[in-house]
Amino acid sequence: MKAYESLDAFLEELPEHLEQLRGHDGLFRLETAEGRSWYVRLRDGDILVTQRETEPAGCTVRASEADLLALIAGRVSPMKLLVTRRVTAQGDVGQLMSLVLLMKK
Repeated sequence: MKAYESLDAFLEELPEHLEQLRGHDGLFRLETAEGRSWYVRLRDGDILVTQRETEPAGCTVRASEADLLALIAGRVSPMKLLVTRRVTAQGDVGQLMSLVLLMKK
C-alpha cells in the first residue's frame, strides 16, 4: 500500500479502492490521539467520508495519526498495534480486520 503524508490524503483517495471494498458495508470511526475524527461509511458499493454521523459506528479505531498511517502503508501489522495498545478498537473488529486485509491487495 502507498504511504500517505496525512489521514486526510488517504481519505481523499479512498474512493480509488472502491473495487476492493465492494460488497463490504459498515460504518467506521477513526479517532486520532491528536483529537481529530472521521466517519467512513461503506454501503452498496459507495464510500462516504464525513466528520459527523447520526448513528453509532460499528467499529471505532483510536490511535495516533502516525500509527494509523504506518498501518495503512503496511509498515506495521494491525495485530502488533492492537497488542501493544498503540491502537484500540471497539465494536466489530473482525469486520475491520477484513477491510485492512482487502486494502493490502
